[in-house]
Amino acid sequence: MRLPGSPPLGALPVVWVRAFDEDAAETFAADVAAVRRARPPILPVVVSSPGGDVYALMAMMDTLAAYDGPIATIAHGQAMSCGAALFSCGTTGHRYVAPSATLLLHNVTSDHPGDKADEQRVNLAETERLNRALWERISTNIGKPPGWLRREHEKRKSVDWYLTPKEAVRTGLASRVGLPVFDVRQRLDPLLGVPDR
Repeated sequence: MRLPGSPPLGALPVVWVRAFDEDAAETFAADVAAVRRARPPILPVVVSSPGGDVYALMAMMDTLAAYDGPIATIAHGQAMSCGAALFSCGTTGHRYVAPSATLLLHNVTSDHPGDKADEQRVNLAETERLNRALWERISTNIGKPPGWLRREHEKRKSVDWYLTPKEAVRTGLASRVGLPVFDVRQRLDPLLGVPDR
């Protein structure tokens, strides 16, 4: 979401993401629609978030999937959990990670301690469905076969997987280390067919 005082990257409008909840997903969709109306050559999305609600994340990923142009995602400070998944939605070659940023990938968590056994089974099945869907979607976003990233995570015993900028580039999650500056130039054509008087 674009907050007051958020710096633009060059002359382009920027969508900032700091939270993942229902309100944030609604604001995100409105911000992306506003940028679409401005018709920029690329949509910059800055992710600086510790994560949040997985259903809000899915809504935000669907918003970006419907965007009809290139998307630059920028991990700034932290892109953890939902933040890392949204970061993966950047167009190939346009997923930037700031030199000091940290990314975090992990399984979806579900905690329903007071539920009955049947409810726990249903919740566990939904958690597994979400895990499968997210790992596959992130793998596809970064150009890997479905399930590739989840298998890499399982090799690490499925614990929290923190990635430095260089590690994010090595795995294919990020395209490059550094903050982009977009230079948008406008051209003014002279009026034609107006006679001098």
